[in-house]
Amino acid sequence: MTEILPSVLIIGYQRVQNVERIVKICIAEGIRSIYISVDFPKNKDKISLENYSAILGIGAKFQNSSITFKYNTYSKNLGCATHVISACDWVFELETNVIILEDDCLPSKYFFKYCSYYFQLERQMENLILASGSQFAPNPDNSSGTTLSKYALIWGWATTRQHWEKIKRGVCDSGNRKWNLWEFDQEKIYWQEGARRAKMGFVDVWDTSLVNFIWQSEYYSLAPKNNLVSNVGDDQLATHTSSDFTWLRKETGEFCQVDESLPVLNLKSEAFLKNEF
Repeated sequence: MTEILPSVLIIGYQRVQNVERIVKICIAEGIRSIYISVDFPKNKDKISLENYSAILGIGAKFQNSSITFKYNTYSKNLGCATHVISACDWVFELETNVIILEDDCLPSKYFFKYCSYYFQLERQMENLILASGSQFAPNPDNSSGTTLSKYALIWGWATTRQHWEKIKRGVCDSGNRKWNLWEFDQEKIYWQEGARRAKMGFVDVWDTSLVNFIWQSEYYSLAPKNNLVSNVGDDQLATHTSSDFTWLRKETGEFCQVDESLPVLNLKSEAFLKNEF
């Protein structure tokens, strides 16, 4: 397979140092097009506005390099879910293959190789709608490679323009379905109700709606056998996580696709994610 070098979208909000760290990692791994979308501060205090401006100035620190930077900004605060969707709409107007990293997600060097593999693989598997960089299920044989999953983990992920159109449509529609008590399925109801709550604005998330869409469709997420992205979002800017959240700051491992066989669903990993995560 010919390696595909994608662009990277960094979705930022106030974490200046993290955004700069992600940029440096991307450059070290050969990324040449970096898109940065910055949500406007909720509070217009001095520190928040300074952080906002500092993120917009990060590209200037690399002006002597061959890296292309493009910025997307807003005049008001959108919030977590709306910003992610809006930022992806923006970048996929300009690019076909994109890696997406929020500013609390620090990728390992192997994450980019893994994403490049996904962009090759998705051409052969139409139902492979995105690639997740995180993996929380144990890998007992310590092997590397990939599996399929119905649980899309978006702490570092990648997809294509064509698949993003399906994802956005599915996410926006997934909260409209209603469950039938007479056809009781605990997990089905869990995801449907979570998507409904997100659509109604009770929670500022979009990943629940994403999993609901994928879980009820014929699509899959690609998952690495080893974790490739570490979420460090347990600071004062965290919206949904805290320092006692089990899955934060998880160590990363290696990625190497050892054979040409297509990935399949790993039932043990799926059961672990369902019960533990």
